[in-house]
Amino acid sequence: MIYNFTQHNATEDQIASGVQSTPNAEIKSLLNFVDLPSASDLKERAQKIAELAKIEAKIAEIDNYTLLVNPPKCMIAGAPFFMSHLECELKEVGFIVLYAFSQRVSVERHNEDGTVTKQNVFKHIGFIEA
Repeated sequence: MIYNFTQHNATEDQIASGVQSTPNAEIKSLLNFVDLPSASDLKERAQKIAELAKIEAKIAEIDNYTLLVNPPKCMIAGAPFFMSHLECELKEVGFIVLYAFSQRVSVERHNEDGTVTKQNVFKHIGFIEA
């Protein structure tokens, strides 16, 4: 299982790769920035998310050996100015942090009227470990 610590539901391809479909609502809320954050705001939010993540993954109930051999994994995404803070705090509590990698794939649809509609679709390819 890969915990979804993003603001978005996982795609079908990500779910097939083991990502939890729906993100934790409280974590999702903490990833949303309305006002310009200070450095201390960023650190505090990242720590809050890491604490919530520990609860969700039941890390307090996992012994250190199991945590070392099979650490929980999480996918993160969001505001670029926040990801390094979040990554650091999640690693500190025992998570392997992953970023999704996708490719833009062009899909053409032939319409009944003879026109063609072209659409770019982001296809999940894999993960990059932080």
